[in-house]
Amino acid sequence: MNNPVRNKPPQGGCRHSEGGWISNGMNRIFVKVKPNSKTEKVGRIDDAHFVVSIKEPPTENKANFAVLGVLADYLGVAISRIRLVSGKNARNKVFEVL
Repeated sequence: MNNPVRNKPPQGGCRHSEGGWISNGMNRIFVKVKPNSKTEKVGRIDDAHFVVSIKEPPTENKANFAVLGVLADYLGVAISRIRLVSGKNARNKVFEVL
């Protein structure tokens, strides 16, 4: 069921995407990565926390690039608008969406 309060956009210039409200400024999102999964999918915990399952192994930055692609598709933004802030070698990562 859609909660009208939760689906209300924050104040300021925003647009709606499949993944939620994206403002025209920077947003940090927190992602738990599950590499070596059978399917690629994004699970949304709340507005800033996601669980991303990807097929790629966590070696040679393959998983990081796969997460960028999956997040970009889910949020409806270009890959160049997402930047890895922390967690390059960890399952828990922080991204900025510009």
